[in-house]
Amino acid sequence: MKRQHDMLALARQGIYPRPTNLPLLAAIIRPKFIVDLGGGGAWTSELVTNSRLGKFKSYLVLEIPSVCKEFSQVFASDSGVSFYSSISEAPPWMISHTDILYSNSTLQYFPDDSNLLALVSSLSPSYILLDDFQSSIADTFFTLQNYYGLNIPYRFSNLRELLVRYSELGYELLVSSDYASPIAADRTARIQGAKDKNLGIGRSLSLLFEKVV
Repeated sequence: MKRQHDMLALARQGIYPRPTNLPLLAAIIRPKFIVDLGGGGAWTSELVTNSRLGKFKSYLVLEIPSVCKEFSQVFASDSGVSFYSSISEAPPWMISHTDILYSNSTLQYFPDDSNLLALVSSLSPSYILLDDFQSSIADTFFTLQNYYGLNIPYRFSNLRELLVRYSELGYELLVSSDYASPIAADRTARIQGAKDKNLGIGRSLSLLFEKVV
């Protein structure tokens, strides 16, 4: 929780606590409704607001209940930022015209992509932006991440299978680029066994999808 408060404090100073492409995309398409899956303390919303062209009507964060309770008290009622632990709890007007479904360094902690795909199917967003998406050119596999002294499952998803599923939902991949984070690059290099020259199994990517159907 302290880390999320620290990240929000930095964002409110205009400092990026970790890389994100959301403010740039928001400045281009000027979204009104944004849904952030696993958005923590909504630090990215501050960077979108600071972009001047990235004004929004609603920035909805989907998080675990404890985070929702903590940070719902941090934002003013007229900020447009809200927190919910389930999309079914959100008012219909907040989700009826989702411009961007966003996620940053979250999906690797889910056991599979079913939650995200269900969310895409439900919201039918115009764009999907995934930053720090852990991909694999091999089969989907899991490793362990040492996170604040705990070893937690960490998933690398088969990229080809993901693209097929998104295509079935009517989405086209517009941009795929390496996620601009030295931490992510170092982590994936160690996980995929660089010393054994077992390169290319895992990569951290930024993926932008557009709804075409």
